Amino acid sequence: MKNKHRYLILLEIAILIFIVLRLINIGGEPVFSSNSGSYVVPGTMTREFSFFDYISFLEFRADEYFDDYALVVRISFMIVLLSTIVLLGIVGRISYEGYVYRQQARRLNHFVKKYHNNFVSLLDTCDNYSKAQIREKMELKDDYSIHNMFQVNAWYELYTNEYCKLDKYSNRVNLHNLLDITGFKEYCELVLISGSLKDKIKVLQISQMLMLPISISYVSRLINHKDSVLRKEARIFYMLNCKEDPYAMNLTDEMTHWDKMQMHMLSRICVLEKKQLPSFLSFVERSDNPVNKAFFVEEVGFWSSKDDVKLLIPLVKSSNEKIARAAIKSMARNQVAESVETMQKVYISKSDHERRLILRTLFLIHSGHLESFYKNVYECSASFKTRRVALLCLFGYSTEGQNLFHALLQQASSEEKVLFEQVMNTIYLDRIYRENVDMSLHHANEFENITSYVSNTL
Repeated sequence: MKNKHRYLILLEIAILIFIVLRLINIGGEPVFSSNSGSYVVPGTMTREFSFFDYISFLEFRADEYFDDYALVVRISFMIVLLSTIVLLGIVGRISYEGYVYRQQARRLNHFVKKYHNNFVSLLDTCDNYSKAQIREKMELKDDYSIHNMFQVNAWYELYTNEYCKLDKYSNRVNLHNLLDITGFKEYCELVLISGSLKDKIKVLQISQMLMLPISISYVSRLINHKDSVLRKEARIFYMLNCKEDPYAMNLTDEMTHWDKMQMHMLSRICVLEKKQLPSFLSFVERSDNPVNKAFFVEEVGFWSSKDDVKLLIPLVKSSNEKIARAAIKSMARNQVAESVETMQKVYISKSDHERRLILRTLFLIHSGHLESFYKNVYECSASFKTRRVALLCLFGYSTEGQNLFHALLQQASSEEKVLFEQVMNTIYLDRIYRENVDMSLHHANEFENITSYVSNTL
């Protein structure tokens, strides 16, 4: 696409240069005159009709037709004419693109309908079929192989249609045997060598989602590519698949939200495939960008062991709010009791948002007697929201916490009682909602109800 833009700009510049040169007169005759390059027949007054004669003829007819009009009218007419031509070109291009899109969508829909039922039966089974059985079930010809990007997209579309339904139970052995039969991996490797930039990016993304065993040698030459998108996709692939040196090509640019979503999903697929993940702790140590570091801290909380998460406790003290919040969330997700004392110590130095996060995390970890801590937070905090969270956690922490809650309620002024009413309404409404969603929760106690609410708002 970038090359097309360059060629279009060069064409426009060439047209402008030609127009300027046509207006330049040398010796009373234009640079590009009708006589230049023409062959005059000897002994006659005739010559060949050249390309410039066509231009001169059009100029003559235009001058003759618009000669009676003022210059402003002629310029206005030219602008309208050029705008109309450009608009017709745009409409034609959009119509063509729409036609191509509809044709491809029709072909893709036909492809999905043809193989959908057989494909689902392969994934939604505990039996591992041989390649011959898979070829027979999918009704594929013996010489069938993928030879264009449409087929790559079609098979991937077929997979993604069922991914959310079957990913936890899908038979990955049958899936990879099917990809081997169709030559999916071989064609992707061919695209990585000689395909277009757009196709290379698409193939790398598909390969990551399907966990294709593509040789790292096909990707290693792309890790320093000049295109930032291709470079980033190649580095992610390299990081997840290179066992010898997975950290040599670490991500140096700040990760976007899409990059984080992609990395998290790929890590999840690796877990489903029972494939070893890279050590995210190493990325935490090596990353200098706070956005990237915070993301990898949360990934440690998602995928690493509890012992690895304990190594992140010092990051709770971080002065960078993003890193500290990520570390606190990791503690909550893994219920690391060893982090309780640290979070209590740093509570006073944190922002209101981090304080509320610490209060919820301490409630979910539920280690030790923290009723007095929540009571002190309610009494000393200036933030209405922080006091509300403290009361909510105090009420659900224990029976002693509920007694303290009611004692504070009796001592509260009429204005403060509004806050207590809001806390009780929150607990009551959330309990009703959960009971309506799941009838088995009718007998859940207050701790279970508030734990669910706090987990959802973490």
